[in-house]
Amino acid sequence: MTARKIDSWFPIATVSEECGRERDLGSPVEVLPGFRSPVALARAVVLLSLTSEDTEEDALLPSLRPIVGEPWRTLIEVPDGDVPRKVWVLGDGSIALEAARMGREVRLAVSDPAVARFLREVFGRLFALREEALEELEEFLHEVGEVLRDRFGDFYGREDRAYLWIKRVRCPGCGLLVPLMEHRWVVEGRYALELDVPEDGDEVEFEVVEAEEAGPGTVRDGRVVCPGCGRSRSVEGVRRDLSLRAARREGEEPVDAYLAVVVREDGSVRPATDRDLERFELAREEFRREEWEVPRGEPPEGLKRWGIWDVSWLFNRRQLLAHVEAAVATSEVDGDRYGIWAAAVLTELSLRNSVLSRWDPVTVEPRMVVGWAWDHGELPVPSAWREVSDEITEACRELVEVAEDVEVEVVKADEANRSWSIPRDLPDVLFRAWSELVSNVSVGEWKVPVSGGGWARTRAPLPVVGGLGWDDRVSLILRGDRIAGRWEEIVGWIVGCGLEAASAWPVIGEDALVVPLVGREPGPEEVDWEGVVEEVRGSVRELMREVRDLRGRGWRSVRLIPYAAALPPCTGVDVARRDGDSLGVRHPEVLSEVLAVGWRELVEAVLELLDVGLSDPRARFYAVYRSLWGYPGPEDAPGREVEPPLRALGLNPNDLPYLDADGRLKTYRERWKSRLRPEEDPVDAFHAALLKVVEDGPGSALEALPEEVRGEVLGLALAVARAARRRGEDHPEAELARRLVGVSAGAAAR
Repeated sequence: MTARKIDSWFPIATVSEECGRERDLGSPVEVLPGFRSPVALARAVVLLSLTSEDTEEDALLPSLRPIVGEPWRTLIEVPDGDVPRKVWVLGDGSIALEAARMGREVRLAVSDPAVARFLREVFGRLFALREEALEELEEFLHEVGEVLRDRFGDFYGREDRAYLWIKRVRCPGCGLLVPLMEHRWVVEGRYALELDVPEDGDEVEFEVVEAEEAGPGTVRDGRVVCPGCGRSRSVEGVRRDLSLRAARREGEEPVDAYLAVVVREDGSVRPATDRDLERFELAREEFRREEWEVPRGEPPEGLKRWGIWDVSWLFNRRQLLAHVEAAVATSEVDGDRYGIWAAAVLTELSLRNSVLSRWDPVTVEPRMVVGWAWDHGELPVPSAWREVSDEITEACRELVEVAEDVEVEVVKADEANRSWSIPRDLPDVLFRAWSELVSNVSVGEWKVPVSGGGWARTRAPLPVVGGLGWDDRVSLILRGDRIAGRWEEIVGWIVGCGLEAASAWPVIGEDALVVPLVGREPGPEEVDWEGVVEEVRGSVRELMREVRDLRGRGWRSVRLIPYAAALPPCTGVDVARRDGDSLGVRHPEVLSEVLAVGWRELVEAVLELLDVGLSDPRARFYAVYRSLWGYPGPEDAPGREVEPPLRALGLNPNDLPYLDADGRLKTYRERWKSRLRPEEDPVDAFHAALLKVVEDGPGSALEALPEEVRGEVLGLALAVARAARRRGEDHPEAELARRLVGVSAGAAAR
């Protein structure tokens, strides 16, 4: 079997930077279902999987650094050599497109029937008819938009572009319905909100003012502060109560919120009026009047945390009615032929128009659903349908312009025998739900993705985003946030397929692990334990050298390096000899021990990069956590991902009062009223010092601490400040740490 370039070389920094640039610019096909990977990542996986190992690296780099802004308009030719003509692609339209553009005949295996049908439309009818198909699609989507405009004209203001809703909770002190606001901006730097708190009554009124600066919101320093009586509650308690309200379906709407502001088409902003509320109530009455079929589907676990147990709960009644009316209009116009395209539009629209679509005061529109939101934006669906439809058709036009004579056959993977599984993220769930509602999804019988291929013999699903393979090899892209909880299962799956990892490469910022798998040699492989340890440690150091110059929030993906380093020995070695004993490498305890070696080495490498010396395991863990995970919100909590580094450092999570059950580290602000033990725990001492900085300034913060912990506290403060700078993340804790370090440095200089 010919070795491939991806087995021994992957330009992590180059590919990571290109993926980040593509995300910033906006991939032209990211709105299309089934196109999961950035073009830059798909191109790298395909090119390096097809290229022989002895190809010069300098000859490949130009293809991996395409023209900025148009990464896929540069056609790539695969270097001559032993390159297979026919390849399999798993679940990813981006990889299939790149493989086909490089002259391969592609069979694209997709497990989701809705995505399979959509990709058949793209690689079949769209590429066959091209401009004719595009014109028919545009005409259909335009006609649906006209129907929506006629039916929904009374439910939105004629010149309205967006609505800002703000969640509210009743104050236990004075009974006021407190608006939950992290800030007061409607349009950052231009329009802000002022609150008119009534002397009698329980609802505030909103006033829009022109302002260059805005005052604080009601949500600050981990507390919700009532603007009426000043009483405060913890943010966590309020969030928990609102989530329980949503989960119990207390009230007709999934959230209790103020309709605060209306943004007009001309960019002006005004407070919502009684007439705006009447239009909303009119839509609610219409929804009550009939039994509507609504989209159904189980959302990802992260949304259940906020009380969203079905995708239909993502919307207020006007949003839900408008989206369902769009589905009805689709069926009336030509649902059998174009329903799957309408489902694509509805999926993208749902992500921007839900009660979890947080308001963005910079772009002055709702963001995509990411998790918890104190406020949310609502879009008038007729105009939003037109905008999203244009994006879908423009993405399709890009496809047919850059790809000619591509050969992609889409088949549906056998659910009973499939060896991989597309993660059920919210876009997947929404697309499946809308497809079932709009177009009665069916794409025929299930088919086995590979006949006779060694890597298709297992039934265990994997967190696979996509992959490319043939014969007895495959290059997979694994989801980074799923690896920690399924480490043993992933290793067992690879070996059970008769494969081993030739290498593994983290893609920084994409939260992905690229894993080239090759057929295992027959017979058991035995090595000395020290050989395994040195291999893992060396791989961690080598990978860290590749990524040390990268910056930004994507730095979190560095946590995948221990898994990347441990996969080759854990899948390629059967037995390790240690102190006269033979250890089965895939025994759960040994797998955990190999991974711990990688994590200990990563901790050392990160601390060296931060240029701090910390001796206490708790301080070391806190510094590395702030470097890799930063200050995650509830929707970004790492959960079980923190367990391997804790085990590697010999720490018990139950002994760390600043680590909660979701894997979030509490900040100094969240521990304001906690009983700190600065003489026993350096992290407690660090938090105590920061609280002292807040109360009395940095001058006396260190003097209040036991002398023996001051050095560790200063080292931790320096690590926190430098970690925030590397991540590009501004946080009050990092700012206080900088002040603490600055005072200490000044004192030392004197």
